[in-house]
Amino acid sequence: MRGLILYKSNLGSTKAYADWIHNETGYQVESIPNFTPQHLPGFDPIIIGSNVRTGFLSAGAWIRRNWPLMSGKRVLLFTVSGTQPNDTGYQYQVLMRSLPEKIISSTTYLHLPGRFSAGALPLPQRVVRALAIRYGKDPSIRQLLGADYDHVNIENIAPIVAWVRELERQG
Repeated sequence: MRGLILYKSNLGSTKAYADWIHNETGYQVESIPNFTPQHLPGFDPIIIGSNVRTGFLSAGAWIRRNWPLMSGKRVLLFTVSGTQPNDTGYQYQVLMRSLPEKIISSTTYLHLPGRFSAGALPLPQRVVRALAIRYGKDPSIRQLLGADYDHVNIENIAPIVAWVRELERQG
C-alpha cells in the first residue's frame, strides 16, 4: 500500500497529528498547499487532516475540487478544532457546510481535539476573536474562545492508526 497523509494546518495542531500518523504508518506526508493533486491517483489509502476555521474545513474547497481524483479510494478525513470530541452535532454541521454528502458518505471521519493560543493569532484574527467573545450570542463559543487550551496528544491518533492497520490486515 502506498499511503498518503495530506494536511492543512493553521496553528500547528493538524500538522502535529499528520507527523505523528506518518511516524506510525510510514505514509508520505505533505502539506496540502505544497502538494500536486495530479499525484493523487498513485496513492491509496489517503488520510486528509484539516483544521476547522469559522465553522468550515480549511481544506474543504481543495477536497471538493480534487475529489474526482480520490473517488473510489479509501479515504479517512480527520478534523482538528477546539470542539469537544463528543459534540458530534457541531462536527456534522461543519462537515455539511464544507463538503457534499457524496464525499462525506465516502470517507471515514474522525474529529481530533486541537489547541488554541490567542497570542499565536495574527492581528486580524485576534480582533475577530475579541468581537466574538464580546458580542457572540452562543455562551459556549464565547467560553471556548476565551481561554487558551492544548488538547493535542499523540494518543488521539490511535483510531487512525487502527484504521491503517486494519487496511493492512485486509491486504
